[in-house]
Amino acid sequence: MAKLKPKISLRWRLTIWYSTIVLLSLVAFAFFSYYWVFNELYSNLDESLKKISNTLKYIIKEEARYSELGEEESELSYLLYGRKDKFNIFKKEERSRFIGPLRPEKNETNTSPSDVVWSAIFTHLLLNPDNYFIQIADTNLQIIWKSKNLEAYELPVDKTYQAGKVKNARYSKYVYYDNVIIGKEKLRLLINRNEYSIITIAYTVREVQETLQSLFSAILLAVPIILLVSIAGGIALAKMSLKPVDKMTQTANDITAKNLSLRIEEPDTDDEIARLARTLNNMIKRLEQSFLRIQQFTSDASHELRTPLTILRGEIEVVLSRERTEEEYIEVLGSALEEVVRLSNVVESLLQLSRADGGHAKLSFERGHLSTLIEDIAEDISIIAEAKDITITTDIQNGVVAQYDEGKLHQAVLNVLDNAVKYTPEKGKVKVSLKDREHYVEIKVSDNGLGMTQEELSHIFDRFYRVDKARSSENIKGSGLGLSIVKWIVEAHDGKIFVESQPKKGTNFIMMLPKSQNLS
Repeated sequence: MAKLKPKISLRWRLTIWYSTIVLLSLVAFAFFSYYWVFNELYSNLDESLKKISNTLKYIIKEEARYSELGEEESELSYLLYGRKDKFNIFKKEERSRFIGPLRPEKNETNTSPSDVVWSAIFTHLLLNPDNYFIQIADTNLQIIWKSKNLEAYELPVDKTYQAGKVKNARYSKYVYYDNVIIGKEKLRLLINRNEYSIITIAYTVREVQETLQSLFSAILLAVPIILLVSIAGGIALAKMSLKPVDKMTQTANDITAKNLSLRIEEPDTDDEIARLARTLNNMIKRLEQSFLRIQQFTSDASHELRTPLTILRGEIEVVLSRERTEEEYIEVLGSALEEVVRLSNVVESLLQLSRADGGHAKLSFERGHLSTLIEDIAEDISIIAEAKDITITTDIQNGVVAQYDEGKLHQAVLNVLDNAVKYTPEKGKVKVSLKDREHYVEIKVSDNGLGMTQEELSHIFDRFYRVDKARSSENIKGSGLGLSIVKWIVEAHDGKIFVESQPKKGTNFIMMLPKSQNLS
């Protein structure tokens, strides 16, 4: 059982493909956008944590440097080295942790270099003080300070850290952690390890997640809307694009054998639709010409067959109308035989062309002397030419050898010479020549007869076509099929035939045949 194909119109197939591509593009864009925003938010958060940790590291390093240089011991150096209350400096700064450092007292003339750094930290923390979680541990992993919002919680410390291993190190290593839970908050955490301390800073990811959730909601809302708008636009675009095709279909349905002059409207554009319309119009034009040729062929064939039949019928009716003498019967029978031969020639020519059109005509190619064949044909036509006192001249190159079907080629050349004699006035001249070219042989028949116009030349090989002079002349008889047969024979030899003519100056028929035939 044959598989049934879904009957989906081209308009809907285009819309489905277009919508699918738009949907995939939107999903890809949404995924990329979400991924990019996700990375940007967390990158900015990590950079913020990194900057704050570096600032704290700088403060601790400066305090340690003052102590190592023997200057007045700073409160942080006491804190780190145990000579004072470890939380003293942070207690002093407790009030300013979220609002920035306090202004110096009036009697204070010197400001610690760390005040500038602390100002930067507090300015940053002032924006979201409750979202930052800060913890400082010494090199022995002992927590010496943490921000108030940590309360009883502790941030993780890198347990692999050993003070001795990095005592003189001049680098800091950052370690990031995700999904650290403090109370009900999920944190993004940074551990900054250095030779003086371990700084742990965390920030709630609630804002980041809220931003990402808002973005995700916006994408879920925007994608269907954009997709629906795209589908509607795709349907409208497909309908508009295929509208000329609908018109072409309607026009094509209206064209019949009775109105082949009707043409499809061609768009002003130079796109595929316009080219299709032009192609269809050219096809319709060829069909119209074919129908006209068929009509002309039918009319001419009917005329060619009816004329001898009418003559034959009339002569028989006349001779039967009363008793005739033996001589009269012989004369009528001779005339009847002439018309029967004429009918037989027309039918034989039609059968020959019909077999050629159907590809059933077979040629038998043999290698032979073409010079001898042309000479024999010239001698044969001379007998007919003598009746009109027409001179037949030849210019035949000796020794020309080619591969050809002798019977068919004889018929073709004889037909051309016979036409030349028919359409050349009395005491005219007809010349036949044969030349051996490099890759082909050239047979040329020239006369100084009636000649033809360019319009007549364009139809010279049409079946049953005869120029007006021939149709109006009672002395020139023929079926109008001879040159059609000549053209077929020449093309069957893979050759070409050309005609040159001017009214009242004569005509040249040039046949170019290859020396050898491809018989595969």
